[in-house]
Amino acid sequence: MKKVFISQLMDELSLEQIKKDINDIIIQVKDKIWLDFEVIDSMVNDEPSADVRNKSVWCLSQAIEHLAQADLAVFSPDWEKSRVLSL
Repeated sequence: MKKVFISQLMDELSLEQIKKDINDIIIQVKDKIWLDFEVIDSMVNDEPSADVRNKSVWCLSQAIEHLAQADLAVFSPDWEKSRVLSL
């Protein structure tokens, strides 16, 4: 089974809105690809350790770790507006 990584903006969104957005993206992916797939749970629920100087970079590292497991990456609309990309 193929694994899909979903990248989306999460800043200032409630957990309910994030889950809704992910479900909407999953529906769109199902409409476009015919293969069975599993969505990688890429929610970061941990906090970085006290020695981390830049939380945004730490979160990006967590996303990259999940992305490394994927066969397909899907980026939500406006993902390029993420402040992490301005590093």
